[in-house]
Amino acid sequence: MFTHDQIWTAIDRLAKDRGYSASGLARQAGLDPTSFNRSKRVSPSGKPRWPSTESIAKILSVTACAVGDFLSMGGIEATGKAAASVPLLDLATLAGGRNPTGTREKGNKDKDKIAPARIAASAAHYGPACFATHIDDKRFEPLFRKGADLLIDADCEMTAGDRVLLFSRRDGLVCGVVKTVQKNGWDLTLPGNEQKTITAADTAWIGRIVLATQ
Repeated sequence: MFTHDQIWTAIDRLAKDRGYSASGLARQAGLDPTSFNRSKRVSPSGKPRWPSTESIAKILSVTACAVGDFLSMGGIEATGKAAASVPLLDLATLAGGRNPTGTREKGNKDKDKIAPARIAASAAHYGPACFATHIDDKRFEPLFRKGADLLIDADCEMTAGDRVLLFSRRDGLVCGVVKTVQKNGWDLTLPGNEQKTITAADTAWIGRIVLATQ
C-alpha cells in the first residue's frame, strides 16, 4: 500500500536524479509540461489528485527506471517485507582500498552503519552483494551531485550505458559510465567527459550503480 504523497515524492526524486525539474521530466516523456506541477496534485476543493498509470509508465520508460527503483524513491516497500540491512560505506573508506564485497573487518568504523530505508528497499531487487555510499563532496559532479545516496550492486555483468563505481589499483576510486565493454576491461566516460580505459586486471572491484537519489 502506498500514499498520495509517496507517489509524488517518487516522481520528484526520479526527476531530480535524472537532472530534470518535474516539468522537464514531463516534457521529456512527451507529457504536458504542467502534468506534475504542484498545483495539479490537489484539486481546488482539496481532494488529492493522482498521476495516471500512463504518465508513470512514460516517465519510467524515458528514464529507464525499474518499477521497484521508482517505488523505493517514494519510500514504498514493493515486496511488503522489511527492507534488508545494506552496508553504508563512506567514500573515504572505499577510496582507501576497502573491498565492499569482502568480509567486514572486525572493528571497522563502518560496521554499524546501514543505508537509509529508501535505498535499502531496492536491494531486494538485486542481490546480497549490494552496498551503499553517500556522496559527501563534488568529485563526481555532474554525474552525481554532493548529497546523493548510491546503491551499488557489486555482483553483476556490466553493459554499455551502466553507471559504475570501481576501485582501480592504478587510479583509485573511479566513477563513470560504461561506453564500451572490452574483452579485458571497460572504456568509461568519467564525470568530466574524460575517456578512460580500465582493465580488469587493475580492478580490485567494480559495481553497477543501480539507484541514485537525494
